Amino acid sequence: MSAFVEWLLGQGVDQDTIELLLVLAGKSGGFETPDRIMEPDSWFHFPGNTRFIRIGNCPNGDGIGIDMTRNPGPVYFIDHERLQLDDIEEISVRVADSLQDYVQKSSKNPDFPYDYHEAKGLA
Repeated sequence: MSAFVEWLLGQGVDQDTIELLLVLAGKSGGFETPDRIMEPDSWFHFPGNTRFIRIGNCPNGDGIGIDMTRNPGPVYFIDHERLQLDDIEEISVRVADSLQDYVQKSSKNPDFPYDYHEAKGLA
């Protein structure tokens, strides 16, 4: 088992999401490499973040994160310009029910939001 898989399991990521991340990590579509996903504090640290695993970024730099605490599995866009806020609810918006759902929606729907602000406007 790779260190990446072990890390994801340790974070509570389900098997289907792990298998999909193994395919997507480091590929096009804004997905980060396994090393960058496993080292979030160096590039995605904000006060009290224990909720999201950042798996990639939107074209403008907003984070793409998987919720790991409130309702494990859904994918959110996270406003990178306001990471210093304590209230994560103010800077995140749910865009998909799962990673698989995110991949399908973002690749097949031309009106899928491209960042936090567009998604927030549609919510």
